[in-house]
Amino acid sequence: NGDKLCDVCGATLAPKVCTVHNDLNGDGICDTAGCGASVLLDMTEVVFESKKVSYSGEPQKLEAIGVPEGATVVYDVANEYTNVGTYDVTVTVTKQGYNDYTATATLEIVAKSIEIVWNKADLGTFPANGEEPEFEYTLSGVAEGDEVEVEFSYSNTCAFTVPGKFTVTATSKNDNYKIKTTVKTDKKANQGAFTIDANVYISF
Repeated sequence: NGDKLCDVCGATLAPKVCTVHNDLNGDGICDTAGCGASVLLDMTEVVFESKKVSYSGEPQKLEAIGVPEGATVVYDVANEYTNVGTYDVTVTVTKQGYNDYTATATLEIVAKSIEIVWNKADLGTFPANGEEPEFEYTLSGVAEGDEVEVEFSYSNTCAFTVPGKFTVTATSKNDNYKIKTTVKTDKKANQGAFTIDANVYISF
């Protein structure tokens, strides 16, 4: 059948019975001297490699390629993942006439970088009433259908009661995302400035 394996060779080498032998030169004749012992091929074309990708909202897969036609491929765990994490997967490829192929690869999915866009350079002036200010912003780069909750930290733990200018830093509470922190002018991209003023009051 052209697969370089001798399918039948016992008839010419009786009384011994051949199983599977290499046909190294493609002439259809077993090149292994004598019969009775199998000579198995290695799966030299099979490749199963690790990869590192950013979260996209879509499934990511580790897959063996170069598998001989008709071979059986078995993964010890799921080989497809979506969320951020590190996943080790072992594959076993088997086929009659070949040595089994076994390999382990790692799929690493890292958080996707997104950008927070503050609606104004100065985030505003807020009353010194001990309440956390509400900032106006949008997030750029979030995959369709995903929601990202933002957590804020502040340059002063008394930022809501003590007058002054303060810096707020935004981070993602969704592990699949990280907010960019590249420096822009005097602040990082995930930072903004705001003011607490004791003379500002909320009208009811």
